[in-house]
Amino acid sequence: MTESKQTKQNPKTESKAEYNDRAYSIESYDPIWADQFEAEAALIRTVLGDKIVDIQHVGSTAVEGLTGKPTIDLLVTVKTIEGIDDLNAEFEKIGYDSKGDFLKMGSRLYNQDQTKDDKVIRLANLHIFPADHHHAHEMIHIRDYLREHPEEVEAYNLLKSDLYQKYPEDYAAYRRYKNKFMAALVKRMGGECC
Repeated sequence: MTESKQTKQNPKTESKAEYNDRAYSIESYDPIWADQFEAEAALIRTVLGDKIVDIQHVGSTAVEGLTGKPTIDLLVTVKTIEGIDDLNAEFEKIGYDSKGDFLKMGSRLYNQDQTKDDKVIRLANLHIFPADHHHAHEMIHIRDYLREHPEEVEAYNLLKSDLYQKYPEDYAAYRRYKNKFMAALVKRMGGECC
């Protein structure tokens, strides 16, 4: 099942408002996502080298059976975030545009986009955090919890499908209700994670 809505956008100048109003699609789990993660992780290693503490596949594409946007989320933990911005040109060479600390202070976000038929398709999100950052641990913990709880995956799939049917052209609304589900999930996991 592939459901999609896509519009033209400029990834280099995407604002938070544009991020919230961007095109998105929801697809059934595809085992190729694991291979795509491995290929992207290998590229990331060429840029970051020994700065890397760990690289993890996170997000919906990392959980077998979970529907999601076909965007690979890579979580890289590093010894320190200092000096990462100096590598922006190297990241651009492998197809990643810097968004700075777009999502979380003390982290860096890079996006890999592809233009097809005048539409921008988000292929990957690269999240770089210091190894001790709370949010990095939370992302891994949520992924692991979902991998171990198929009933949560089923509920999450139903929610995503329902939200996409209601808000196919309103990513902000989709995220708002999805975030409420995730907050409740963290409580079911035992409250404040990590």
